[in-house]
Amino acid sequence: IRDVAVTGVQTCALPIYCLRAISVHPSEPLAWLYLGVISGWRGDAARAREGAAQALSLSPQDPMGYYFDVLAAAALLGAGDDAESVRLARRSLRANREHLPTHKVLAIGLALTGQTDEARQVVQGLRLRESGFSVATFRERSPWGRSPRGDTLCEALAAAGVPRH
Repeated sequence: IRDVAVTGVQTCALPIYCLRAISVHPSEPLAWLYLGVISGWRGDAARAREGAAQALSLSPQDPMGYYFDVLAAAALLGAGDDAESVRLARRSLRANREHLPTHKVLAIGLALTGQTDEARQVVQGLRLRESGFSVATFRERSPWGRSPRGDTLCEALAAAGVPRH
């Protein structure tokens, strides 16, 4: 996804590529996963939920399960399913404690579900691994910072203790 975005392909075209891949191979979990994430970025809650659910059901024992879990969790953040996002992000973190995006998704989800103390603990661990992380860098570097829910996600990071700059 990052490569496509960096090469200048309009993000509005990305779901079309995912849907095309799904039409050719409907049991391809990555196509469903990326469709869910992209739909979450765009605020398409129904499609984000569908893509995340399909991806997880098609690849229940994947060796990269932490990756599926965190991207599904991110898609669900975009869909506003914050509690389910927390559940999946926790599962992802149990499988791979060093995956920094998982810490970010979990901190946001925890803050959005009112679990601010735990969100602050997650951010402390994140900041040990990525000391320069800030709300400003999240907004600048992540498509989530510019998504329809971007302001809410950025405020959640700040509430979790991520510095604004």
